[in-house]
Amino acid sequence: MKEQKAKWVLRTFGLVVVATFLAFLILKLCGILPWSWWWIFAPLWGAFALTVVVTGLFSLIVIAFASSTSTPEK
Repeated sequence: MKEQKAKWVLRTFGLVVVATFLAFLILKLCGILPWSWWWIFAPLWGAFALTVVVTGLFSLIVIAFASSTSTPEK
């Protein structure tokens, strides 16, 4: 049950990212948004950057916890 919920959350997040990107792209191509192309593609690279940052922080926490609980060798 939890696995299905996790898949649903990931699909929903992906759908929101793609829908936001497409909305920005259409508005840019119609001349409504004067934004830079960096901001038009921000939902795509932003989601990737957020994933990298969260994974990195989680890894640092796991490493810090593992090193603090390990016993020193004699």
